[in-house]
Amino acid sequence: MTRFFYSLLCISIFCSGWSQNASVKGNVIDSKTREPVADALVMIEGTETLQKTNVLGEFLLDENVPIDKIAITITKDGYKLRRFKVQIVENKAATIKDINLFLEKPGASKKGKKEKITFSGTALTGIITDRQSGEVISEARVSIVGTFKTTKTDSEGRFAFASNVPPGPRLIEVSKDGYGSKTYDVFIANGKVANIDGITLGNDIYDIENLQINTFSEDQLLAENEAIRNGSRFYQSSNDIFLKTAAYQFSSSFFNVRGQDASSGEVLINGVSYNNVFDGAPEWNTLGGLEEVTQNTMLNYGLTASKYAIGGTLGSLNINTRASQYRKGGKLSYFSSNRRFSHGVNATYATGMTEKGYAIAVSATKRTAFDEGYFDGTPYDSNSFFISAENKIDGSNTINFTAFFTPTERSGRSANTREVFGLKGNRYNSFWGLQSGEIRNARKQNVSQPLLMLSHYLNAGTNLKLSTNLAYSFGTKRRSRIDFQGANINNTGAIIPSPGINPDPTLISRLPSFFLLDADNPDFEGAFTARENFQNDGQIDWFNLFDTNRNSGLENAIYALYEDVQKQSNLTINTIANITVNQELTINGTLRYSRHTLNNFAEIKSLLGGQGYLDVNTSEGTGNSIQSDLQNINRIVREDDEFRYNYDLNKSTFQSFVQGVYKTEQFSGFLGVDVSYSKNQREGKFQNGASPNLSLGPGENYNFLDLGVKGGLTYKINPIQKVSLSGLYTSNAPELNTIFLNARESDNPRMLQGSIANNDLVIGSELIDINKANTIAIEGRYEFNNSFLKANVSAFYTTVSDASTNNLFEGNTINTTSSSSIQEVLTGIDTRSMGVEVGILYKVLQTLSVKGAVAIGDYTYTNNPQLQYVISETNVVDLGETFLEGLNFNNAPSNVYSLGFEYRAPDQWWFDATANYFSNQYIAINPYFRTQDFFLDTDGIVFENFDTESAKSLLKQQQLDDYLMINLSGGKNWDINDNGTYIGFKLGINNILGENHDIRGYEPTGQLKYNTRLEDSQRERPIYGNRFWKGYGATYFANIYFRF
Repeated sequence: MTRFFYSLLCISIFCSGWSQNASVKGNVIDSKTREPVADALVMIEGTETLQKTNVLGEFLLDENVPIDKIAITITKDGYKLRRFKVQIVENKAATIKDINLFLEKPGASKKGKKEKITFSGTALTGIITDRQSGEVISEARVSIVGTFKTTKTDSEGRFAFASNVPPGPRLIEVSKDGYGSKTYDVFIANGKVANIDGITLGNDIYDIENLQINTFSEDQLLAENEAIRNGSRFYQSSNDIFLKTAAYQFSSSFFNVRGQDASSGEVLINGVSYNNVFDGAPEWNTLGGLEEVTQNTMLNYGLTASKYAIGGTLGSLNINTRASQYRKGGKLSYFSSNRRFSHGVNATYATGMTEKGYAIAVSATKRTAFDEGYFDGTPYDSNSFFISAENKIDGSNTINFTAFFTPTERSGRSANTREVFGLKGNRYNSFWGLQSGEIRNARKQNVSQPLLMLSHYLNAGTNLKLSTNLAYSFGTKRRSRIDFQGANINNTGAIIPSPGINPDPTLISRLPSFFLLDADNPDFEGAFTARENFQNDGQIDWFNLFDTNRNSGLENAIYALYEDVQKQSNLTINTIANITVNQELTINGTLRYSRHTLNNFAEIKSLLGGQGYLDVNTSEGTGNSIQSDLQNINRIVREDDEFRYNYDLNKSTFQSFVQGVYKTEQFSGFLGVDVSYSKNQREGKFQNGASPNLSLGPGENYNFLDLGVKGGLTYKINPIQKVSLSGLYTSNAPELNTIFLNARESDNPRMLQGSIANNDLVIGSELIDINKANTIAIEGRYEFNNSFLKANVSAFYTTVSDASTNNLFEGNTINTTSSSSIQEVLTGIDTRSMGVEVGILYKVLQTLSVKGAVAIGDYTYTNNPQLQYVISETNVVDLGETFLEGLNFNNAPSNVYSLGFEYRAPDQWWFDATANYFSNQYIAINPYFRTQDFFLDTDGIVFENFDTESAKSLLKQQQLDDYLMINLSGGKNWDINDNGTYIGFKLGINNILGENHDIRGYEPTGQLKYNTRLEDSQRERPIYGNRFWKGYGATYFANIYFRF
């Protein structure tokens, strides 16, 4: 009873300085126009009492108002801060009428200079940024929990408690309308200035939208010679209206922002580059399932400044994995879909920074398609594991360890002709068949590439921050396929070519159209039988492959399942500096060394019932030329043995980057320079029979000195409008895939005299020069942002000159020259990309917004490149010019229009509906069809039936049909308590109308001559028709989650 009495007495004394009856009310007006000022923030200093003015400029503070002389501050973007004192009397209402706010003058406050903050004693400062965009957040409210200390961030996102901050472990709360609130554990040393990094604000609506986006972002289209990637994950973290729409609404269509592929944007993890050195594309496959722990990102889109790297024409994206940056608490999720996977679960937990200076974040995800995904015969299985551990050594030094591992197995789907889709439907996939009643896909891709990273962060006060990273990634990528060219050796020692037949169920001779080739004598019975067989089955006959191998009477397998394997080992060491020279000038810098080894080989996965496989390539001819490795002639390989080719690609890079950023109230500008030096070399492990001199051992060193320069200016017209202009120049070496043109067989082809065998080899000049590509890009942008309208317009223009491509040629013969491995090389490519991007969000009501996005682009070849086919170390078939000028190189939609609305209810439910129209999309071309050789008969003379109009019709680049997609999504959260515990769900339906559409396509591959294509084009069902990938029909994604 005594304890209760004293408690009541203390509460009475404490409350005696406050009165629920005291209040402050008034109205705020513009000093010049005398009009009301809405959304001005009115706050009583030293308290948590604040309110925004209404549309009439009115406010009323009537809770927790101190009975004393109080200081009131009023702030509003574009106006000077207003501060005055008011005497509060108990049981009285203080009324202040017509409080004037004065507009800030451009260039005011000491010619744009901000007042320097002076710290004394124990102090706290930091910068708050948007978690998705990385942009600073002004007017965010920051409070030290348990005290009356409250402040707001300035226009640079910085907050400061300059003195008298209570030392020790503290909790700070950060909030702003539209973002919600977030708390951070910090430690403040007595008598020191604590400078806190990485404070961000985001929202959980973004989190659950992000999960739906990523059901598409990992999609790939596995062509014969390349993987076509979905690049939406690169820009989905942006709050930019256009980019957010492109990621969320356009991703299922493999839309390429600005016509650029994934290699045009640099992805970094804690400032360490995560792009593949083989083809330059980001390693999105190895981040699948890590959505919950890869949301702390900073996107510097296009030609904007980045403090980590100069980036490509799409900019750079940095993913922050520091353990202390994750929201304290856990999240359990279940998700279901009928797209790539069917079911998935995730568990994530973060401790936050503890009083002892430790933080740990962990996450695990399992996703599976069980039998198959949306498309036929596409099993999927993925496991993801993540851990990040941080230790704050002292007030200046912190170390963090990050590791993740995401083994994933996905199944490929085929591109098909119109005839095939007409017979089997839009979900048909020729890459699979049943084996013992189970789906078995012949084109599986397995990715297993862990990453380990140790980071040290040095916070040397408010003017200098350094981070140093040591990163190591390793593992394998595997792509399987069926080989049907297994040879054997007869009793006389002669090699017998394979009697195997291509098991592709869409082989021309298996389709009905094949039996109708002879218009004068069509085989209708054969066509009917073929139609019946294909419609009733039409899949890989695994039983037949096993049966043939077991009962052929031959010693070795005719058929085998093998994998193209790439084992990677990547080591990177870098140091990143952020130097604040003064209030206006910041300098960023990076020094980096990286070393990469890519071991590439083929490996027998299964002999399909056979006993062994003879490692020769009979398509190379006869004699030693057919041997895969002259060091092991006529070698018999078993399962898990390496065969056919084996080589390393080695790359070492030294890179330096420095950038200066200058900012005032009205102007900002930046200039960055990147210089890098790389050494590239192939080292062969097999001595190839067709290229015996340049295949084994270390090859030629290819050294490149690259340069990049990027700069830009931004002018703030007024608080709600700004314009910017930026430019980029780079001169970059090709990626490893394009430096080494026939790496599976040998070093790059050269003029040779003599041979290694005779010890008189003289190596001459290269037959194909390896050159750097030059890029020039400019970008202009206009932004408008007020309380009800957010809009941006960007225009871009990019030219690339002297670029190269290198693709595996689908075929074993070019102009009577045969080889098991022919590479199609285009050099001297010039392209132009230009267009506009528009994003608009209009807030009709506080809860209802209308949004729109438009992308209009033109992406064309601007010259006629050179086309060459690499046959062996000394043999290159040069076909001269391929006439590509004016054709489209971006095979995704060039023009997209989006319109929709979103409703965000106060009680945490939301709904979104958007219509998207895709147009101006062209299929990929076969460059051979645009050469003079295409029109020449075997005697070197133009075909007799050549006709100019027919040729134009044949070579016209096919444009895909336009299509409309309508997407719906919605969700709701339910708060369980006031400690941030809630449950929620999200449901999304894409392409609700089930629109049938093509998302990519390409012309027939290989060497087809003019007369063959002309004859084929006149058939009702062409047998060499263009091939297409179909888009998803109506699909759903559902997510249920519990956060605590």
